[in-house]
Amino acid sequence: MHGTKTPIWFVPMNSCALNDHEVKLCQKRLEQLVAESDAVIASVLSSPDGLLLAQASDGVEIEADSVAAMSASVISLTDALAGQAGQAMSDKVVSDSKDSSLVILHAGTLILTVIGRANANMGLVFVSSQRVAKEIVSVVESGTSPIPESRAVFSFDPEALLARVMKDVDRKKLNEENGNES
Repeated sequence: MHGTKTPIWFVPMNSCALNDHEVKLCQKRLEQLVAESDAVIASVLSSPDGLLLAQASDGVEIEADSVAAMSASVISLTDALAGQAGQAMSDKVVSDSKDSSLVILHAGTLILTVIGRANANMGLVFVSSQRVAKEIVSVVESGTSPIPESRAVFSFDPEALLARVMKDVDRKKLNEENGNES
């Protein structure tokens, strides 16, 4: 097996890497959360730097990539604010409006965002969010999931990434030299 690479989901900014099996388990759990709770309309799991890992909704259209990125930014900001106040990281960020409720919390090194229905019981949304966050931590930290041989949707290979970037730079330089836009 020397020379073969096992695909993983790479989560920059920390040492967390999720394999396909773990991502599928997290995805299934988000789907169960939305299906089981009348209060929840959508859930998103992201990396600390805002990369979307999994999402589920009950048919409501959400821009999951944007939600993932903004949620990571919001909780990072509250963590920094807590640090400035001499406190530990924030446990959660809660927003309640006339149109929806929102809970953003740490799920280990990942970020879980749960969107509740308008006028939903905020306590129910929060309790459901905490339970799922703990289950995600269990999946990620257990390390017992077998890494399947299937191809990951996003795998990290620094050499391939560098080669692709350098190829793009060379192509842009050539286009600029020839007066073409790209």
